[in-house]
Amino acid sequence: MPYFKILVISPTELELSFLTPVIHKFGVKTGICGVGPAASAFGITRLVIELKADMVVMVGIGGTYEPETIAPGIAVIAGKEVFGDLGRCNEDGIEPVVIAGQKLPRHYEMVKKWPFHVKSAISTSTHLVDMVTVSCSSGSRTRGQMMKKLYSSQVENMEGASGAMVCEHYGIPFVEIRGISNEAGDPDKNNWRISEAMKAATSMTESFLSMVSNDR
Repeated sequence: MPYFKILVISPTELELSFLTPVIHKFGVKTGICGVGPAASAFGITRLVIELKADMVVMVGIGGTYEPETIAPGIAVIAGKEVFGDLGRCNEDGIEPVVIAGQKLPRHYEMVKKWPFHVKSAISTSTHLVDMVTVSCSSGSRTRGQMMKKLYSSQVENMEGASGAMVCEHYGIPFVEIRGISNEAGDPDKNNWRISEAMKAATSMTESFLSMVSNDR
């Protein structure tokens, strides 16, 4: 068991329920952060303060912009995050907001902030992708591909950048594991593979916690 406080969170109770065996095995703290950038930013802040976490691991589902290479049913880890629809929307996309000559911060590079024991616990870049956090999930493939083009990212979610922002503020590592449940922009939930995605994410979470515990 780790002697430092790892907090494992998910946006919803459904996602967290898949992690029950892993939670019991490692004895980590857990919580539900809520869905969307606002709810998750508040939820993660509250949990970090209350539980005095030394590291946050977010585990949930996400949508892929590249179903041919990042297929539903697998799990990936976020190397970078961005608040994708924080800005000014127009017909060409989303422009950053500039105040007094400064762009509002939107981008977070978690890899650069991981300490050695976290980096060594995450296997090679095969599963490392760039992600986009949105307030309004893509309801069409056209919108999904626009987000991919804007940020050169592969996966869409609704909470990751909030976790990165909060953890950067508190100076603790943030690791985001996503099971790919669907193609971003595909509204037909008959095509979604939530159970398979969360089983893959749970397996990856177990491997990560095992490695990071041993490295400490």
